[in-house]
Amino acid sequence: MRKRAAKTSPWLWALLAAAALAVGLRFTAIGYGLPHTYNADEPHVINMAVSFGGGSLRPHSFKYPTLWPTLLAGLYGLWFALWSLFGLRKSPLDFAALYGFAPTGFYLIARTASALAALAAVVVVARAERSGENSARWPYGALILAFAPVLVDLGHSAKPDMLMLLFVSGAWACALRFQSGGPRGWLYAAAALVGAGCSTQYTAAPAALLVPLAWLLRDGGRPRFSWLAEAALFAAAAFFMGSPYVALDFRRFAAN
Repeated sequence: MRKRAAKTSPWLWALLAAAALAVGLRFTAIGYGLPHTYNADEPHVINMAVSFGGGSLRPHSFKYPTLWPTLLAGLYGLWFALWSLFGLRKSPLDFAALYGFAPTGFYLIARTASALAALAAVVVVARAERSGENSARWPYGALILAFAPVLVDLGHSAKPDMLMLLFVSGAWACALRFQSGGPRGWLYAAAALVGAGCSTQYTAAPAALLVPLAWLLRDGGRPRFSWLAEAALFAAAAFFMGSPYVALDFRRFAAN
């Protein structure tokens, strides 16, 4: 007997359509305005990332933490390797001239990274919402993140907001796993992701409340206080690993 082909659930088709629309919203008109820039913060971030290519990761300003510009600097280094055929056809000076006279590619790389981070955050939240006993439920929170106008707009920007959203979403998912009775490693992971989020944008700081709340509300009894103290160390370590010059040049950081 021939086995009947499994029918695809209408829910799955609806989720796939929503995912396709979310992707389209992030990448449609992602090059708006270029080579001109109308968002004052984009040139600041890109300039910092390009300056890291000069050999020093010391920021000229602490308006933003340095994890996002450092990530962009790595992407620009990869682009330079491909664009210059690993330095055989073009020199770093030619690359600097490209940034000075035709910076569109630098902005598109940063905006694409931002859009991908935004989509990854939606996936993280959707997986957390549909885990365990909730596997048949609609991921309403993820759908809100996918189509919220302010997040769609920021997903077109070279700013660090979407990487911050990704880290905070991951912290939320890990905190939920710990709160529902998971091992303490989930608490440490949530704390580290909060620290990484703060190393991307200082405004991620309120997400630190996820850690003590997950510890306080954990199913099966309150865990050891030492776990909470250790989680704080994980958060601090992640923050300073992402933005080491906050500690190395703390006086200027505090002044900024």
